[in-house]
Amino acid sequence: RWVTPWKEERRKIGAPTVSSSYAKPDRAAPLLLYWFCQPLDDIRSYFGEKVAFYYAWLGFLTMSLLWPSLVGLGCQAYYFVEGFTWCDSGIDWVQVGTAGFVALWCVVYSEMWKGQQALAATKWGTEDAEDKEEVRHEFTPVMGTARGSARRVWQGLYFELSKSLGARPGDFEEIYERNPVTNRNEPFYPSKLRAVWETMNMLIVLMCILASCGVTWALMYLEYFLVQVEGMSWGEYLVAAIVAVEIPVAAFYYNKLALRLTNGENHRTQASYDTGLIMKIFSFEFFNRFGAMLFIAFIKQYTYGCNNDCCMDFASTQLMFILGVYLLRNVMNPIDASFGISKAIVRALARCEASLTKCFCGASRRSKSKSFVFSVSHSFGLSIPPAAGAGGAAEPWETEYLREEYSGTFNSMAPMGLQFGGG
Repeated sequence: RWVTPWKEERRKIGAPTVSSSYAKPDRAAPLLLYWFCQPLDDIRSYFGEKVAFYYAWLGFLTMSLLWPSLVGLGCQAYYFVEGFTWCDSGIDWVQVGTAGFVALWCVVYSEMWKGQQALAATKWGTEDAEDKEEVRHEFTPVMGTARGSARRVWQGLYFELSKSLGARPGDFEEIYERNPVTNRNEPFYPSKLRAVWETMNMLIVLMCILASCGVTWALMYLEYFLVQVEGMSWGEYLVAAIVAVEIPVAAFYYNKLALRLTNGENHRTQASYDTGLIMKIFSFEFFNRFGAMLFIAFIKQYTYGCNNDCCMDFASTQLMFILGVYLLRNVMNPIDASFGISKAIVRALARCEASLTKCFCGASRRSKSKSFVFSVSHSFGLSIPPAAGAGGAAEPWETEYLREEYSGTFNSMAPMGLQFGGG
């Protein structure tokens, strides 16, 4: 109902926020709020509280962004009438006022959302959900043979390192300990062993951050070499395009690495697992997304210099390319989902693969082998069941395995959280 609200009665499409009086079944939102309404209670009943919280936050953020967007449009209208150049000397009080308003808006928005979150938690009965959280299915006990916390830490570390290297660590067994509260044997994993893995993972994350900063520095040097040394004015646009494309590519591969590192930490509850994953992704994404803009704004002028001693022209160009790539991805995703362009390309490549395999390996080998194209597309998050006749009819379990996996609301929430933090 919230996807096509014009097809339903106004009182059935919900309310813009949890605290709104229009959330009652007998109340209908006015036309001014019509497009911000969501049936949050229906979403909670069908998908659960976690998804309902995501849509409640998304709707509240969308409504809250109306105020800074109106202020931004007013500033643009003012500069369009009065004229504006980036490198004017002196203090621009319009920019100062806009920055102060945005800072104040961030504080007010955060405090208001805390109230909305508390109200939704009370309404949906999730106030102490983390305290009652169950053990994750992926949580495994430490492997060892000896008693004593210190020896179990070293034995567990030896076992996990040996297993990751493909070696046989020896005769180890799962360690269980009696819980004094429930009086039951529960899987035991030393917190010190998890701390060892978390420390090693943070070093890997730090190396990735340094690599991202190194790539940004190299690209800024490339812009300096092309524009100021070789005199190629188009070098500025080339580097801006490379940076805009490099950001999502680096994020894609790093997110896979962060997921693998967090899985190796063997968190007991889902809340601690999400916290570890968020810390890894946000710490890297801050430098990945905003590193180029921060370098141009604060460092480039003192290292490589800028054209006409003003770096804001290049900063505006870089920002336009970054936003252009971001908008292009957002526009292409629904188009691709509607028309299946990428799926058609993958299926065409799979047919070519099947033909080549048939020519070189024979029909029997082709029917038993797993499609490399489908495997690669599945690793990139594009899950496409093989079509009938391409490599033989797919078994039901193969079709189910290749279906798109729902990874939760994190992948949708993280980019918007990063945008809010960067703003």
